[in-house]
Amino acid sequence: MNKDFVFFTANSLCVLIASRLTLFATSWWMVEDTGNASGLAQMMATALLVEVACRFLFANIGDAFNKKHVVMLTSLATGIASLAIFGLLGSDTNYMLIWPPIILLSVCNSIRMPVNASLLRFIVPESFLSRAISLNQAVNNFGTMVVPILSSGMISLLGVKMGLAISILSSVLSIAFLKFINYKLEPIEVRIQSFISMHRESWGDFLKIRLEVTFAVVCALLNGVMFTFFSVFVPYFASNMMEDGAWIMGALDGAFSIGLFVCASFIVGKTKYKVPPLKRAIMGFVGISITFSIVATIVLYHKQIDSIPLVVFLMAIPLALGGASLFLINNGISIVRAYASPKISLSSIIAFSASVSGLLIPVGLLFGGQIIDSLGMVTFCFVTAVIMTLSTIILIFSSHVSVVAKLEESEMADFYTRTYLKS
Repeated sequence: MNKDFVFFTANSLCVLIASRLTLFATSWWMVEDTGNASGLAQMMATALLVEVACRFLFANIGDAFNKKHVVMLTSLATGIASLAIFGLLGSDTNYMLIWPPIILLSVCNSIRMPVNASLLRFIVPESFLSRAISLNQAVNNFGTMVVPILSSGMISLLGVKMGLAISILSSVLSIAFLKFINYKLEPIEVRIQSFISMHRESWGDFLKIRLEVTFAVVCALLNGVMFTFFSVFVPYFASNMMEDGAWIMGALDGAFSIGLFVCASFIVGKTKYKVPPLKRAIMGFVGISITFSIVATIVLYHKQIDSIPLVVFLMAIPLALGGASLFLINNGISIVRAYASPKISLSSIIAFSASVSGLLIPVGLLFGGQIIDSLGMVTFCFVTAVIMTLSTIILIFSSHVSVVAKLEESEMADFYTRTYLKS
């Protein structure tokens, strides 16, 4: 196991704990102590919009400056945001004072994600890169599943301030782990003027890479559907099934997470892959399309089934397939991008793609709820199935997909430069 990769993964996990625990503790405090649910919703929605915008605006930071230093600074700022909230919380605190550190947390997340993802290519050998990406994604997925559970138990037992204290400690540990990573690539010297022109040029280059634009479009449709399904449809469906339906939400979310984690474990356990990365991503989109088609059919006929647990069980099976499919999509696209992108612009490519693919999340949340209220759950589910099928068709028939889908990792080196960016 590569030593730098171990420290990199430990850093990623600590940052995940720090940011998620801070958000969880703050959300719990605002609802529990102030009873201000609408204020919480406004703050989180604003933070999401800031994160999407900053991911685009600061896309070039990882390519213009030392990646390790950028990640360290954002980890430090995350700890400062947690410390600020720790100092502000109290019985007479105006919740508006919490906004600045939460916005700072969103800015840090938006900058760190693409820079951290691109850093991996510089610290592990090419022969280990594909497996390193899979391992890191598996660890992060596990953390995403476990951190909310641990956060709820920790805050219930120890209180909000202790949760924030652990978040601050996690930020410090993440910086310590970064110090041990052997990364000495010197950054490009950039003035404000050249940074702006570099951003404009990088955005133009991103738009030339038709395969990445395709990834961004189909992932935008995917994100819009997934966020709306789990944030709006699942709670609505659970409340319609029975009055105390919280366990239904947990069961459906859990089934999806189990599918995701099982697939991650399977992929990580492989030392050699028979299916090329992009073909795995295509399989994932086909799986997601099948998932929502089956879910739509179950919702259509669920009233004819007398047993509520049986309905939930039938829903859980395709959702487990959906979780596995999502990992295949993320894993396949990440590996293609890591190998095919030019090293000097990998961070900006990741950032631009992430900013575009996040645009439909608020749109999906807005219109998804309206579709459910106006046309019902069945119509909503069939609309999601149609959207995911359309996404799959767009991906399969897009330019150069059939070529890249046949390539192994070693054959994709600098594919974007050779195909799209050559002068």
